[in-house]
Amino acid sequence: MRTTLLAVLAITVSVGLAAGVFAVPLVLGARATATDSKIRAFDTIPLEGKSLRSGEFLLLVDSTPALIESSHVALNIPCEVDGDDAESDIAVVAGVAPDVSEVELEYVTELSDPDNDRCVCHVDIPEDDGDVTDIAMINTGDNDIRFESGMFVSTSVSTSDD
Repeated sequence: MRTTLLAVLAITVSVGLAAGVFAVPLVLGARATATDSKIRAFDTIPLEGKSLRSGEFLLLVDSTPALIESSHVALNIPCEVDGDDAESDIAVVAGVAPDVSEVELEYVTELSDPDNDRCVCHVDIPEDDGDVTDIAMINTGDNDIRFESGMFVSTSVSTSDD
């Protein structure tokens, strides 16, 4: 198996370098491509069985030193729904660490399951003209959060050419 994996990796690197585009599978099924100095990447992290203590975070993206030109984050997380409003102790923060701030998640009614306290939310980052290299989700509540089956966070990122 080791020989086969090394051979596939060598072929992938050779073909990628010859084409001027390099694609590499990352942990948990993520994919990234680089053309010149621009990076495009996407990842889905299954959260089932994971937990976040109060104040604990999960780093989703660190593109340092490249700035994130555009990103999209979608989450299926525990929540409480009151009419058209959803509240969760899970927040998404973005910026250049350690200077990060919370971004506003948009609740997606059509994909959520409020009867089972599950919400799908998403956001485009950056929301303004601020610099971003780091994106994380954080437990802003006082209690630990344990993620159940079907919960996930998905990210897509494109960095600038600079």
